[in-house]
Amino acid sequence: DTTMKPFVQVICIWTLGALDAKSIKPQLVKALAYASDNENNFGGNIMDPRVCTHLPTVKEALSTLVGKL
Repeated sequence: DTTMKPFVQVICIWTLGALDAKSIKPQLVKALAYASDNENNFGGNIMDPRVCTHLPTVKEALSTLVGKL
């Protein structure tokens, strides 16, 4: 769902990896062509303890998942 924030999209992609979603691999490969390559973060402010946590872009997360399936 491209209307969701990139953070949420990455969490969903990671969830698909945990579910071993091999049956939808063809759809994921198609989605890879349109996946966002924009930087991703938690948002918030500098006092948030998660501020230094690296998150992949949606495209990186999806590419990693497709490679594992």
